[in-house]
Amino acid sequence: MERGVRCMVLNCEKQMDPFTITNEIDIDQYSAFVAVGGDGTFNQMINGMLAREDKKRLAVGLIPTGQSNDFARSVGLSATETVAAIDSICKGEAIPVDTIRVLIDHDKEENLPANEERMNFCRHMLSNASLSMPARIADGASSFKGCFGTSAFSLSTYLQAFSCGFTEDMYQLSIDDKPYSPTGVNTALMMINNGKYTNGGMIINPFAAINDGLIDITWISDPAW
Repeated sequence: MERGVRCMVLNCEKQMDPFTITNEIDIDQYSAFVAVGGDGTFNQMINGMLAREDKKRLAVGLIPTGQSNDFARSVGLSATETVAAIDSICKGEAIPVDTIRVLIDHDKEENLPANEERMNFCRHMLSNASLSMPARIADGASSFKGCFGTSAFSLSTYLQAFSCGFTEDMYQLSIDDKPYSPTGVNTALMMINNGKYTNGGMIINPFAAINDGLIDITWISDPAW
């Protein structure tokens, strides 16, 4: 408001509100959607807009105030730089950013629900997606974020180690419709990266970029790791 930018604050009171608001709102009344929160809030906002039946789109922005802020780090922001984020939004400049559509138990988008249930079957990934050990760590960290912030990921890692949770899983991996290995990939860590940051600032793949039109797949093949 101090910069003379007209805005309307839409409060999110429950888990899926960012998705529902951008999915159902009269989009023609606005010029941009700006999330004030972390990766979860931003992802829900994006997914709600991309699930609209009318296919209308707006520019999006982010003021990072969350625990992880991995996407914000990928565009040069952190949770301590909210003023810098506001400066960028007020300039009205935009950059293209990739999203990676992930279909779950479906091959096509037809007949998927348009409401928040759609997130169970179709999601647009902005930063990264993890399998095996990182997914278990992230799931465990969600219980501690309120008290420990980004340290929740370290705590969850220790708990996984003590409970012998670093077990290998077998995956059938195809790249450009060609199997990577006829025997599959056996690993305790596999990540699909759009940006290089994950789990509160850890760099898994330093070469991943959010706007190069590519996804990067990272896994550890040596069990000694």
